[in-house]
Amino acid sequence: MVDDIGVDATADKLGIKRETVRRVTRIAKSETRETPAAPIDKSPREKMLLKLGDHLGDDEIYALLKNSQSKFSSSRTVSIDFTGDWFRVGILSDIHGGAKYLQDHKLVSAIEECNRSGCQELWLPGDLTEGMSGRDGHIYEMKHIGYKAQREYVVSRLKAFSGPIKAISGNHDLWYYSKGDAGALIVEDICRDLGDQATYLGEHEGRINLNGVACDLWHGEDGASYALSYRIQKIVESLGEKSLPQMIVTGHDHKSLFVPDLRGIMAIGAGCIEDQTPWMRRKKLRAYVGFWIVDICVRDGKIIRIRPEWISLEG
Repeated sequence: MVDDIGVDATADKLGIKRETVRRVTRIAKSETRETPAAPIDKSPREKMLLKLGDHLGDDEIYALLKNSQSKFSSSRTVSIDFTGDWFRVGILSDIHGGAKYLQDHKLVSAIEECNRSGCQELWLPGDLTEGMSGRDGHIYEMKHIGYKAQREYVVSRLKAFSGPIKAISGNHDLWYYSKGDAGALIVEDICRDLGDQATYLGEHEGRINLNGVACDLWHGEDGASYALSYRIQKIVESLGEKSLPQMIVTGHDHKSLFVPDLRGIMAIGAGCIEDQTPWMRRKKLRAYVGFWIVDICVRDGKIIRIRPEWISLEG
Protein backbone atom coordinates (compact mmCIF):
# COMPACT_ATOMS: atom_id res chain seq x y z
CA MET A 1 0.00 0.00 0.00
CA VAL A 2 2.78 2.45 0.92
CA ASP A 3 4.46 2.01 -2.44
CA ASP A 4 1.18 2.69 -4.21
CA ILE A 5 -0.25 5.68 -2.32
CA GLY A 6 2.55 6.92 -0.05
CA VAL A 7 3.07 7.22 3.69
CA ASP A 8 0.60 10.04 4.38
CA ALA A 9 -2.31 8.47 2.53
CA THR A 10 -1.62 5.07 4.11
CA ALA A 11 -1.63 6.57 7.60
CA ASP A 12 -4.89 8.42 6.94
CA LYS A 13 -6.60 5.36 5.51
CA LEU A 14 -5.58 3.05 8.36
CA GLY A 15 -6.04 5.68 11.08
CA ILE A 16 -2.52 5.37 12.49
CA LYS A 17 0.45 7.68 12.91
CA ARG A 18 2.77 8.40 10.00
CA GLU A 19 5.82 7.40 12.05
CA THR A 20 4.23 4.01 12.68
CA VAL A 21 3.79 3.52 8.93
CA ARG A 22 7.45 4.44 8.32
CA ARG A 23 8.66 2.13 11.10
CA VAL A 24 6.59 -0.84 9.90
CA THR A 25 7.75 -0.19 6.33
CA ARG A 26 11.39 -0.25 7.45
CA ILE A 27 10.79 -3.51 9.29
CA ALA A 28 9.11 -5.10 6.29
CA LYS A 29 11.92 -4.04 3.95
CA SER A 30 14.64 -5.24 6.34
CA GLU A 31 13.05 -8.70 6.47
CA THR A 32 13.27 -9.04 2.68
CA ARG A 33 16.96 -8.24 2.40
CA GLU A 34 19.35 -11.06 1.58
CA THR A 35 21.87 -9.74 4.10
CA PRO A 36 20.40 -9.63 7.58
CA ALA A 37 19.86 -6.09 8.73
CA ALA A 38 20.46 -4.80 12.19
CA PRO A 39 17.60 -5.95 14.40
CA ILE A 40 14.84 -3.44 14.97
CA ASP A 41 12.73 -3.86 18.06
CA LYS A 42 9.07 -4.10 17.31
CA SER A 43 6.41 -2.90 19.70
CA PRO A 44 3.42 -5.19 20.39
CA ARG A 45 1.28 -2.82 18.32
CA GLU A 46 3.64 -3.10 15.34
CA LYS A 47 3.72 -6.89 15.60
CA MET A 48 -0.08 -6.93 15.60
CA LEU A 49 -0.22 -4.72 12.51
CA LEU A 50 2.20 -6.99 10.68
CA LYS A 51 0.14 -10.06 11.55
CA LEU A 52 -3.01 -8.32 10.37
CA GLY A 53 -1.27 -7.53 7.09
CA ASP A 54 -0.42 -11.21 6.60
CA HIS A 55 -4.03 -12.32 6.91
CA LEU A 56 -6.20 -9.37 5.80
CA GLY A 57 -6.31 -7.13 2.77
CA ASP A 58 -6.02 -3.35 3.01
CA ASP A 59 -9.76 -2.85 2.49
CA GLU A 60 -10.58 -5.35 5.26
CA ILE A 61 -8.28 -3.61 7.72
CA TYR A 62 -9.82 -0.26 6.82
CA ALA A 63 -13.33 -1.67 7.37
CA LEU A 64 -12.36 -2.98 10.81
CA LEU A 65 -11.00 0.40 11.83
CA LYS A 66 -14.06 2.19 10.53
CA ASN A 67 -16.48 -0.10 12.36
CA SER A 68 -14.56 0.11 15.63
CA GLN A 69 -14.93 3.88 15.59
CA SER A 70 -18.64 3.97 14.79
CA LYS A 71 -20.32 1.40 17.02
CA PHE A 72 -23.75 2.64 18.12
CA SER A 73 -22.72 6.22 17.42
CA SER A 74 -24.31 7.27 14.17
CA SER A 75 -27.21 9.69 14.26
CA ARG A 76 -28.50 11.63 11.30
CA THR A 77 -30.61 14.73 10.87
CA VAL A 78 -32.89 15.04 7.86
CA SER A 79 -35.15 17.89 6.82
CA ILE A 80 -38.73 17.80 5.61
CA ASP A 81 -40.07 20.92 3.94
CA PHE A 82 -43.79 21.10 3.31
CA THR A 83 -46.32 23.73 2.30
CA GLY A 84 -49.04 24.93 4.63
CA ASP A 85 -49.08 24.59 8.42
CA TRP A 86 -50.21 21.00 9.03
CA PHE A 87 -48.29 17.75 8.63
CA ARG A 88 -49.73 14.29 9.32
CA VAL A 89 -47.48 11.41 10.37
CA GLY A 90 -48.08 7.80 11.35
CA ILE A 91 -45.95 6.43 14.21
CA LEU A 92 -45.37 2.67 14.56
CA SER A 93 -42.90 1.37 17.12
CA ASP A 94 -41.55 -1.96 18.34
CA ILE A 95 -42.91 -4.06 15.49
CA HIS A 96 -40.53 -6.93 16.31
CA GLY A 97 -40.83 -8.42 12.85
CA GLY A 98 -40.12 -12.14 13.04
CA ALA A 99 -41.49 -12.66 16.56
CA LYS A 100 -44.38 -15.08 17.09
CA TYR A 101 -46.03 -12.47 19.34
CA LEU A 102 -46.45 -10.10 16.41
CA GLN A 103 -49.81 -10.70 14.78
CA ASP A 104 -49.29 -9.98 11.10
CA HIS A 105 -52.80 -8.63 10.54
CA LYS A 106 -52.18 -5.90 13.13
CA LEU A 107 -49.14 -4.59 11.29
CA VAL A 108 -50.96 -4.78 7.96
CA SER A 109 -54.02 -2.95 9.32
CA ALA A 110 -51.88 -0.25 10.94
CA ILE A 111 -50.18 0.53 7.64
CA GLU A 112 -53.49 0.42 5.80
CA GLU A 113 -54.99 2.89 8.28
CA CYS A 114 -52.03 5.25 7.88
CA ASN A 115 -52.57 5.17 4.12
CA ARG A 116 -56.34 5.63 4.45
CA SER A 117 -55.88 8.56 6.86
CA GLY A 118 -53.52 10.36 4.50
CA CYS A 119 -50.34 10.14 6.59
CA GLN A 120 -47.60 11.97 4.73
CA GLU A 121 -44.82 9.99 6.41
CA LEU A 122 -44.27 6.95 8.62
CA TRP A 123 -41.90 7.29 11.59
CA LEU A 124 -40.46 4.14 13.20
CA PRO A 125 -38.59 4.62 16.52
CA GLY A 126 -36.80 1.27 16.64
CA ASP A 127 -37.12 -2.51 17.00
CA LEU A 128 -38.44 -3.14 13.52
CA THR A 129 -37.17 -6.72 13.93
CA GLU A 130 -37.06 -9.28 16.71
CA GLY A 131 -33.33 -9.85 16.19
CA MET A 132 -31.37 -12.89 17.36
CA SER A 133 -30.25 -12.56 20.97
CA GLY A 134 -28.52 -15.93 21.25
CA ARG A 135 -30.16 -16.64 24.61
CA ASP A 136 -31.49 -20.11 25.30
CA GLY A 137 -34.99 -20.62 23.96
CA HIS A 138 -35.25 -17.35 22.02
CA ILE A 139 -35.39 -19.17 18.69
CA TYR A 140 -38.66 -20.82 19.77
CA GLU A 141 -40.28 -17.38 20.08
CA MET A 142 -39.89 -16.64 16.36
CA LYS A 143 -41.87 -17.15 13.19
CA HIS A 144 -39.09 -15.79 10.98
CA ILE A 145 -35.64 -16.98 12.02
CA GLY A 146 -32.45 -15.15 11.11
CA TYR A 147 -31.32 -11.97 9.46
CA LYS A 148 -32.52 -12.68 5.93
CA ALA A 149 -36.01 -13.88 6.89
CA GLN A 150 -36.68 -10.99 9.30
CA ARG A 151 -35.35 -8.40 6.89
CA GLU A 152 -37.46 -9.69 4.01
CA TYR A 153 -40.60 -9.88 6.16
CA VAL A 154 -40.34 -6.28 7.38
CA VAL A 155 -39.57 -4.97 3.89
CA SER A 156 -42.58 -6.83 2.47
CA ARG A 157 -44.89 -5.08 4.95
CA LEU A 158 -43.41 -1.58 4.97
CA LYS A 159 -43.42 -1.24 1.20
CA ALA A 160 -47.23 -1.15 1.39
CA PHE A 161 -47.05 2.35 2.90
CA SER A 162 -47.70 5.01 0.27
CA GLY A 163 -45.21 7.64 1.45
CA PRO A 164 -41.70 8.21 2.85
CA ILE A 165 -40.47 6.32 5.90
CA LYS A 166 -37.98 7.41 8.57
CA ALA A 167 -36.49 4.79 10.93
CA ILE A 168 -33.91 4.20 13.65
CA SER A 169 -32.46 0.98 15.08
CA GLY A 170 -33.55 -0.34 18.46
CA ASN A 171 -31.79 -2.73 20.82
CA HIS A 172 -33.33 -5.86 19.24
CA ASP A 173 -32.28 -4.70 15.75
CA LEU A 174 -28.77 -4.06 17.02
CA TRP A 175 -28.24 -7.63 18.20
CA TYR A 176 -27.29 -8.29 14.58
CA TYR A 177 -24.60 -5.63 15.02
CA SER A 178 -23.17 -6.58 18.40
CA LYS A 179 -23.52 -10.36 18.72
CA GLY A 180 -20.21 -11.80 17.64
CA ASP A 181 -19.25 -8.31 16.45
CA ALA A 182 -21.08 -9.12 13.21
CA GLY A 183 -21.51 -5.43 12.39
CA ALA A 184 -24.83 -5.84 10.53
CA LEU A 185 -27.27 -2.92 10.70
CA ILE A 186 -30.52 -4.60 9.69
CA VAL A 187 -32.66 -1.45 9.80
CA GLU A 188 -30.22 0.38 7.55
CA ASP A 189 -30.42 -2.57 5.14
CA ILE A 190 -34.23 -2.57 5.32
CA CYS A 191 -34.23 1.11 4.39
CA ARG A 192 -31.80 0.38 1.56
CA ASP A 193 -34.10 -2.36 0.27
CA LEU A 194 -36.99 0.11 0.26
CA GLY A 195 -34.95 2.46 -1.93
CA ASP A 196 -35.79 6.16 -2.03
CA GLN A 197 -38.89 5.56 0.06
CA ALA A 198 -36.99 5.05 3.34
CA THR A 199 -34.31 6.96 5.24
CA TYR A 200 -32.17 5.46 8.00
CA LEU A 201 -31.48 7.91 10.83
CA GLY A 202 -29.12 5.96 13.06
CA GLU A 203 -28.75 3.72 16.08
CA HIS A 204 -31.14 4.48 18.95
CA GLU A 205 -31.80 8.08 17.89
CA GLY A 206 -32.27 10.38 14.94
CA ARG A 207 -33.65 13.83 14.20
CA ILE A 208 -36.21 15.10 11.71
CA ASN A 209 -36.40 18.84 11.05
CA LEU A 210 -40.01 19.52 10.14
CA ASN A 211 -40.04 22.92 8.41
CA GLY A 212 -37.11 23.76 10.68
CA VAL A 213 -38.65 22.28 13.87
CA ALA A 214 -36.59 19.52 15.51
CA CYS A 215 -38.47 16.26 16.14
CA ASP A 216 -36.43 13.39 17.63
CA LEU A 217 -36.90 9.63 17.42
CA TRP A 218 -35.45 7.82 20.44
CA HIS A 219 -35.17 4.17 21.47
CA GLY A 220 -32.60 3.42 24.19
CA GLU A 221 -31.94 0.31 26.26
CA ASP A 222 -33.21 1.03 29.77
CA GLY A 223 -36.11 -0.88 31.30
CA ALA A 224 -39.65 -0.01 32.28
CA SER A 225 -40.41 2.11 35.32
CA TYR A 226 -42.99 2.14 38.11
CA ALA A 227 -44.85 5.12 36.62
CA LEU A 228 -45.96 5.40 33.01
CA SER A 229 -44.35 8.77 32.35
CA TYR A 230 -41.17 8.33 34.41
CA ARG A 231 -38.95 6.97 31.62
CA ILE A 232 -39.88 9.64 29.10
CA GLN A 233 -39.35 12.32 31.76
CA LYS A 234 -35.82 11.01 32.46
CA ILE A 235 -35.02 10.90 28.73
CA VAL A 236 -36.05 14.53 28.34
CA GLU A 237 -34.13 15.53 31.48
CA SER A 238 -30.97 13.96 30.03
CA LEU A 239 -31.01 16.03 26.83
CA GLY A 240 -28.48 18.83 26.50
CA GLU A 241 -29.87 22.35 26.67
CA LYS A 242 -28.46 23.31 23.27
CA SER A 243 -29.91 20.30 21.46
CA LEU A 244 -33.48 20.20 22.74
CA PRO A 245 -36.09 19.18 20.17
CA GLN A 246 -39.63 20.55 20.16
CA MET A 247 -41.04 17.03 19.97
CA ILE A 248 -39.70 13.60 20.93
CA VAL A 249 -41.10 10.17 20.06
CA THR A 250 -39.84 7.24 22.12
CA GLY A 251 -39.90 3.48 21.59
CA HIS A 252 -38.54 0.46 23.51
CA ASP A 253 -40.78 0.24 26.59
CA HIS A 254 -43.99 -0.63 24.64
CA LYS A 255 -45.84 2.17 26.48
CA SER A 256 -48.22 4.68 24.95
CA LEU A 257 -48.64 8.19 26.32
CA PHE A 258 -48.72 11.85 25.31
CA VAL A 259 -47.21 14.56 27.50
CA PRO A 260 -47.76 18.06 26.06
CA ASP A 261 -44.95 19.79 27.94
CA LEU A 262 -41.70 18.42 29.39
CA ARG A 263 -39.09 21.19 29.45
CA GLY A 264 -41.06 22.74 26.61
CA ILE A 265 -40.99 19.47 24.62
CA MET A 266 -44.04 17.58 23.39
CA ALA A 267 -43.40 13.91 24.18
CA ILE A 268 -45.03 10.80 22.73
CA GLY A 269 -44.53 7.25 23.97
CA ALA A 270 -45.07 5.30 20.78
CA GLY A 271 -46.51 2.04 22.13
CA CYS A 272 -45.93 -1.18 20.16
CA ILE A 273 -47.30 -3.34 17.39
CA GLU A 274 -46.13 -6.60 18.99
CA ASP A 275 -48.44 -8.15 21.61
CA GLN A 276 -47.42 -8.64 25.23
CA THR A 277 -44.78 -11.36 25.43
CA PRO A 278 -44.64 -14.06 28.14
CA TRP A 279 -41.54 -12.33 29.54
CA MET A 280 -43.46 -9.04 29.91
CA ARG A 281 -46.37 -10.87 31.52
CA ARG A 282 -44.06 -12.56 34.06
CA LYS A 283 -42.59 -9.15 34.86
CA LYS A 284 -46.12 -7.69 35.19
CA LEU A 285 -45.43 -5.26 32.33
CA ARG A 286 -48.33 -4.24 30.14
CA ALA A 287 -47.87 -3.76 26.40
CA TYR A 288 -49.79 -0.86 24.88
CA VAL A 289 -50.53 -2.37 21.48
CA GLY A 290 -51.42 0.18 18.85
CA PHE A 291 -50.05 3.18 16.95
CA TRP A 292 -50.37 6.93 16.58
CA ILE A 293 -51.54 9.23 13.85
CA VAL A 294 -50.39 12.74 14.72
CA ASP A 295 -51.27 16.07 13.11
CA ILE A 296 -48.56 18.65 13.73
CA CYS A 297 -49.08 22.37 13.08
CA VAL A 298 -45.85 24.26 12.46
CA ARG A 299 -45.82 28.03 12.14
CA ASP A 300 -42.94 30.51 12.40
CA GLY A 301 -40.48 27.80 13.45
CA LYS A 302 -42.63 26.41 16.28
CA ILE A 303 -45.11 23.63 16.88
CA ILE A 304 -48.18 25.62 17.89
CA ARG A 305 -50.78 22.84 17.83
CA ILE A 306 -50.76 19.07 17.86
CA ARG A 307 -53.56 16.53 17.48
CA PRO A 308 -52.36 13.06 18.54
CA GLU A 309 -54.74 10.15 17.92
CA TRP A 310 -54.07 6.73 19.48
CA ILE A 311 -55.44 3.77 17.53
CA SER A 312 -55.58 0.68 19.73
CA LEU A 313 -54.83 -2.80 18.36
CA GLU A 314 -55.53 -4.58 21.64
CA GLY A 315 -57.18 -7.99 21.52
